[in-house]
Amino acid sequence: MDDAFMTELAQAIVTHSPLPRFPSGITVEQAYAGQPAVSRKVGPTAGYKAGITNELIQRKLGLDQPLLGHLYRSGEQPGGAVLAHRPHAAIECELGIIVDAQGQPCWIVPALEFVHLRFTAPEDVSAANLVLCNLGADQFMLGQPQPWLSGLEALMESSTIRLFRDNQLIQQACALSSMNGPEEAGEWMLDQIQNHQWPVTEGTLLMTGTCGDAIPFQPGSYRADYGPLGQIEFSIAPV
Repeated sequence: MDDAFMTELAQAIVTHSPLPRFPSGITVEQAYAGQPAVSRKVGPTAGYKAGITNELIQRKLGLDQPLLGHLYRSGEQPGGAVLAHRPHAAIECELGIIVDAQGQPCWIVPALEFVHLRFTAPEDVSAANLVLCNLGADQFMLGQPQPWLSGLEALMESSTIRLFRDNQLIQQACALSSMNGPEEAGEWMLDQIQNHQWPVTEGTLLMTGTCGDAIPFQPGSYRADYGPLGQIEFSIAPV
């Protein structure tokens, strides 16, 4: 993988353009080695994301565990934002963990990720290529953080995440459905981050994977209700 391809890939990610054709034969290990270079070309990193946490999708891709990607700091959107419609994007309800410089969890936070994947050819869809393009990392939005231990206790009281569009319930999912919840997911992510020798600093964000299905990015007014952990509201503009 040469620098020209990395630059072209990063530019497509930034502009939401179709991804360039990927070189054949890239392994997952090679993709992880190249992922930080692609991320640097997009911009500073806010943290990391777990992806492909669904075991059925893992098996289809020949995996026995989830994948890991970088989050772009430029992708953070404030609560209440109006987002531009993008036909190849999706909404994912997640839980985030904010850690200190030693990787210890400090805060749990309701989180939404807005992923964008636009492969040029179906045969380019592979585990390695998903790693190289950071699993479609694009934008994300956070709710109000709560202290780690009390936030976990609140989560156990009501572990359901509900997503509404125009006040209509469109998804209800268990908040513990991704890797058995944020505690286990965070431990796995930090182990993987350490294995890759990627940096963790004060305030690093860990997005622990999709709870429920990825929802098509359709226009409307949205509200993600995390029970005792609070809510996140946003809108997607008309086409």
